[in-house]
Amino acid sequence: MPTTPSTNPTFPPEPQSLGLLLTYRCTAACSDCCFECSPQRREALPLGVALDVIDQAAAMPSVEGVTLSGGEIFLRYDDVLKIVARAAGHGLKTKCVTNGYWALGRDVARRKLRPLVDAGLQTLELSTDDYHAEHVPLERVAHALEAAHELGLETHVIVIVDRTTRGLADILHELDLSFEPTATREFPEIGRASCRERV
Repeated sequence: MPTTPSTNPTFPPEPQSLGLLLTYRCTAACSDCCFECSPQRREALPLGVALDVIDQAAAMPSVEGVTLSGGEIFLRYDDVLKIVARAAGHGLKTKCVTNGYWALGRDVARRKLRPLVDAGLQTLELSTDDYHAEHVPLERVAHALEAAHELGLETHVIVIVDRTTRGLADILHELDLSFEPTATREFPEIGRASCRERV
């Protein structure tokens, strides 16, 4: 007998989080990108729609948080500030997923993150691996993580691996952080076609 969503623990009957894909535009064009994001893409979720969806999600007692992802969401920095503030105003936890291209130095990273922290951001998640490193130097990722930690944010690191790329442990070793990130995860590269089928 097929399992219905209401009895399947993998798909809880009430959502606990809201994920918003703000843009397909990215500073990188990683070969493993499941959404085929790149600097040439221009599709984006309108700010008004994002804010309206957050308001709707906040009315659902089961929803606890909002994750903003892309593409590279820091290309829409002003909109991200507004979205984070709206979500935090509803008491929702907020997380931003980024590749860290903007963290040219630790001071630059702190200046970029402080307004987001003031708006209510709680978690910064960095996507980095050998695919990303072709476009974003790991030192920028380290700057972003160090600044986030100094500002009291939770820090997450996500690494995609295949048989030819470095794994999480090697990436963390090269980042040489002064602290241990709040969460680190490693996922196998599944290819663009496989990813599109699963979305």
